[in-house]
Amino acid sequence: MTEAALQFSEDDKIGRVASVDTSRVAIDVTNSVLLTRIGIGQLVAIRGATEREYLIAMTERVTRTLREELPDIDDAGEDGALLAAVPTDLIQAVLIGTFRTVEGGKANTFKRGADSFPQIDRDCFVIEAANLQRFMGILGSGFSEDERLKLGTFVADRSADAIASGDKFFQRHAAILGSTGSGKSWTVALILERAAKLKYPNIIVFDMHA
Repeated sequence: MTEAALQFSEDDKIGRVASVDTSRVAIDVTNSVLLTRIGIGQLVAIRGATEREYLIAMTERVTRTLREELPDIDDAGEDGALLAAVPTDLIQAVLIGTFRTVEGGKANTFKRGADSFPQIDRDCFVIEAANLQRFMGILGSGFSEDERLKLGTFVADRSADAIASGDKFFQRHAAILGSTGSGKSWTVALILERAAKLKYPNIIVFDMHA
Protein backbone atom coordinates (compact mmCIF):
# COMPACT_ATOMS: atom_id res chain seq x y z
CA MET A 1 0.00 0.00 0.00
CA THR A 2 1.33 3.43 -0.95
CA GLU A 3 2.30 5.63 1.99
CA ALA A 4 0.97 9.15 1.65
CA ALA A 5 3.62 11.87 1.63
CA LEU A 6 1.16 14.24 3.32
CA GLN A 7 -0.03 12.89 6.65
CA PHE A 8 -2.00 15.24 8.87
CA SER A 9 -3.22 15.05 12.45
CA GLU A 10 -5.83 17.14 14.22
CA ASP A 11 -3.03 19.43 15.44
CA ASP A 12 -2.24 20.36 11.82
CA LYS A 13 -5.81 21.43 11.11
CA ILE A 14 -6.04 25.21 10.71
CA GLY A 15 -9.74 25.51 9.83
CA ARG A 16 -12.40 24.97 7.16
CA VAL A 17 -13.19 26.43 3.75
CA ALA A 18 -15.52 29.41 4.20
CA SER A 19 -15.78 30.66 0.62
CA VAL A 20 -14.34 30.05 -2.84
CA ASP A 21 -13.83 32.70 -5.54
CA THR A 22 -12.26 31.28 -8.71
CA SER A 23 -8.66 30.49 -7.69
CA ARG A 24 -8.88 32.03 -4.19
CA VAL A 25 -10.11 30.40 -1.02
CA ALA A 26 -11.13 31.94 2.30
CA ILE A 27 -10.44 29.74 5.32
CA ASP A 28 -12.31 30.17 8.60
CA VAL A 29 -9.60 29.56 11.20
CA THR A 30 -10.55 27.28 14.10
CA ASN A 31 -7.05 26.86 15.56
CA SER A 32 -6.01 30.32 16.79
CA VAL A 33 -2.79 28.95 18.33
CA LEU A 34 -1.63 27.51 15.00
CA LEU A 35 -2.53 30.80 13.32
CA THR A 36 0.33 32.55 15.14
CA ARG A 37 2.80 30.48 13.07
CA ILE A 38 1.17 31.26 9.75
CA GLY A 39 2.90 33.72 7.45
CA ILE A 40 2.47 34.94 3.90
CA GLY A 41 3.56 32.25 1.48
CA GLN A 42 2.73 29.36 3.83
CA LEU A 43 1.45 26.23 2.09
CA VAL A 44 -1.95 24.88 3.03
CA ALA A 45 -3.55 21.56 2.04
CA ILE A 46 -7.33 21.51 1.47
CA ARG A 47 -9.02 18.13 1.48
CA GLY A 48 -10.21 17.30 -2.01
CA ALA A 49 -12.92 15.10 -3.46
CA THR A 50 -11.33 11.93 -2.05
CA GLU A 51 -9.17 10.96 0.92
CA ARG A 52 -6.20 10.65 -1.44
CA GLU A 53 -6.43 14.15 -2.87
CA TYR A 54 -5.53 17.57 -1.52
CA LEU A 55 -5.71 20.96 -3.19
CA ILE A 56 -2.55 22.93 -2.39
CA ALA A 57 -2.84 26.66 -1.73
CA MET A 58 -0.46 29.45 -0.74
CA THR A 59 -1.50 32.01 1.88
CA GLU A 60 -1.59 35.61 0.74
CA ARG A 61 -3.52 37.28 3.57
CA VAL A 62 -4.08 36.61 7.27
CA THR A 63 -6.65 38.72 9.12
CA ARG A 64 -8.30 38.98 12.51
CA THR A 65 -11.49 40.98 13.02
CA LEU A 66 -13.91 41.43 15.90
CA ARG A 67 -17.63 40.77 15.54
CA GLU A 68 -20.40 41.23 18.07
CA GLU A 69 -22.15 38.10 19.25
CA LEU A 70 -24.63 37.20 21.97
CA PRO A 71 -22.98 35.10 24.71
CA ASP A 72 -24.53 31.92 26.07
CA ILE A 73 -27.47 32.60 28.34
CA ASP A 74 -25.65 30.86 31.21
CA ASP A 75 -22.83 33.40 30.93
CA ALA A 76 -25.14 36.41 31.01
CA GLY A 77 -25.16 38.60 34.11
CA GLU A 78 -28.13 39.82 36.12
CA ASP A 79 -28.71 42.60 33.59
CA GLY A 80 -29.33 40.06 30.84
CA ALA A 81 -27.30 38.99 27.82
CA LEU A 82 -25.00 41.69 26.48
CA LEU A 83 -23.23 41.71 23.13
CA ALA A 84 -19.66 40.44 23.34
CA ALA A 85 -16.75 41.00 20.94
CA VAL A 86 -15.66 37.69 19.42
CA PRO A 87 -12.50 37.42 17.26
CA THR A 88 -12.85 36.02 13.75
CA ASP A 89 -9.67 34.72 12.14
CA LEU A 90 -9.51 34.33 8.37
CA ILE A 91 -6.87 33.20 5.88
CA GLN A 92 -7.02 34.00 2.19
CA ALA A 93 -5.05 31.65 -0.04
CA VAL A 94 -4.58 31.13 -3.77
CA LEU A 95 -4.77 27.65 -5.26
CA ILE A 96 -1.54 26.51 -6.92
CA GLY A 97 -1.97 22.79 -7.59
CA THR A 98 -3.29 19.34 -6.77
CA PHE A 99 -1.59 16.61 -4.74
CA ARG A 100 -2.62 12.96 -5.07
CA THR A 101 -1.37 10.02 -3.06
CA VAL A 102 -2.11 7.74 -6.02
CA GLU A 103 -2.66 8.77 -9.64
CA GLY A 104 -2.75 5.88 -12.06
CA GLY A 105 0.45 3.96 -11.60
CA LYS A 106 2.24 6.85 -9.89
CA ALA A 107 2.46 7.59 -6.18
CA ASN A 108 2.56 10.99 -4.45
CA THR A 109 2.21 13.31 -7.42
CA PHE A 110 1.81 17.08 -7.63
CA LYS A 111 0.25 18.83 -10.60
CA ARG A 112 0.19 22.59 -11.07
CA GLY A 113 -3.30 23.98 -11.26
CA ALA A 114 -6.41 22.85 -9.41
CA ASP A 115 -8.46 20.16 -11.13
CA SER A 116 -11.50 21.16 -9.10
CA PHE A 117 -12.67 23.80 -6.66
CA PRO A 118 -12.70 23.02 -2.92
CA GLN A 119 -16.07 22.47 -1.31
CA ILE A 120 -17.40 24.57 1.56
CA ASP A 121 -16.48 23.25 5.04
CA ARG A 122 -13.64 21.09 3.73
CA ASP A 123 -10.86 20.67 6.29
CA CYS A 124 -7.66 22.68 5.77
CA PHE A 125 -4.22 21.75 7.10
CA VAL A 126 -0.91 23.60 7.38
CA ILE A 127 1.97 21.96 5.49
CA GLU A 128 5.03 22.18 7.72
CA ALA A 129 7.79 20.13 9.35
CA ALA A 130 8.02 16.58 7.93
CA ASN A 131 5.08 17.16 5.58
CA LEU A 132 6.80 20.20 4.07
CA GLN A 133 10.08 18.31 3.66
CA ARG A 134 8.38 15.41 1.89
CA PHE A 135 6.29 17.73 -0.29
CA MET A 136 9.30 19.75 -1.42
CA GLY A 137 11.08 16.47 -2.11
CA ILE A 138 8.25 15.57 -4.50
CA LEU A 139 8.63 18.87 -6.34
CA GLY A 140 12.35 18.30 -6.87
CA SER A 141 12.20 14.56 -7.52
CA GLY A 142 11.60 15.04 -11.25
CA PHE A 143 14.85 16.95 -11.75
CA SER A 144 18.08 15.18 -12.59
CA GLU A 145 21.17 15.94 -10.49
CA ASP A 146 22.56 17.91 -13.43
CA GLU A 147 19.74 20.46 -13.28
CA ARG A 148 18.87 20.63 -9.56
CA LEU A 149 19.32 24.27 -8.53
CA LYS A 150 19.05 24.87 -4.79
CA LEU A 151 17.59 28.33 -4.22
CA GLY A 152 17.73 28.12 -0.44
CA THR A 153 15.57 26.86 2.40
CA PHE A 154 12.07 27.76 3.53
CA VAL A 155 11.55 30.24 6.34
CA ALA A 156 8.80 28.00 7.75
CA ASP A 157 11.22 25.07 7.97
CA ARG A 158 14.96 25.56 7.45
CA SER A 159 15.43 21.82 6.89
CA ALA A 160 13.26 21.88 3.73
CA ASP A 161 15.26 22.79 0.64
CA ALA A 162 13.76 24.93 -2.13
CA ILE A 163 14.81 23.18 -5.35
CA ALA A 164 14.18 24.45 -8.88
CA SER A 165 15.06 23.18 -12.32
CA GLY A 166 18.11 25.15 -13.39
CA ASP A 167 17.26 24.42 -17.02
CA LYS A 168 13.73 25.87 -16.74
CA PHE A 169 14.70 28.65 -14.33
CA PHE A 170 16.93 30.42 -16.86
CA GLN A 171 14.49 29.97 -19.72
CA ARG A 172 11.85 32.14 -18.09
CA HIS A 173 11.53 35.71 -16.91
CA ALA A 174 12.36 36.22 -13.23
CA ALA A 175 12.68 39.20 -10.92
CA ILE A 176 14.40 39.64 -7.55
CA LEU A 177 12.77 42.52 -5.71
CA GLY A 178 13.56 44.17 -2.40
CA SER A 179 14.47 47.44 -0.73
CA THR A 180 18.01 48.77 -0.48
CA GLY A 181 20.16 46.53 1.68
CA SER A 182 17.73 43.60 1.66
CA GLY A 183 20.21 41.27 -0.07
CA LYS A 184 19.28 41.36 -3.77
CA SER A 185 22.91 41.40 -4.98
CA TRP A 186 23.85 38.65 -2.55
CA THR A 187 20.94 36.54 -3.82
CA VAL A 188 21.95 36.99 -7.45
CA ALA A 189 25.56 36.09 -6.66
CA LEU A 190 24.47 32.96 -4.77
CA ILE A 191 22.23 31.80 -7.62
CA LEU A 192 25.01 32.33 -10.15
CA GLU A 193 27.53 30.43 -8.01
CA ARG A 194 25.21 27.47 -7.64
CA ALA A 195 24.14 27.59 -11.28
CA ALA A 196 27.79 27.48 -12.35
CA LYS A 197 28.05 24.04 -10.72
CA LEU A 198 25.36 22.60 -12.97
CA LYS A 199 26.41 20.49 -15.93
CA TYR A 200 25.49 22.90 -18.73
CA PRO A 201 25.34 26.45 -17.33
CA ASN A 202 24.79 28.88 -20.20
CA ILE A 203 24.45 32.26 -18.49
CA ILE A 204 25.26 35.78 -19.65
CA VAL A 205 25.28 38.51 -16.97
CA PHE A 206 24.92 42.21 -17.76
CA ASP A 207 25.92 44.55 -14.92
CA MET A 208 24.19 47.77 -15.95
CA HIS A 209 25.97 49.80 -13.23
CA ALA A 210 29.49 48.77 -14.13
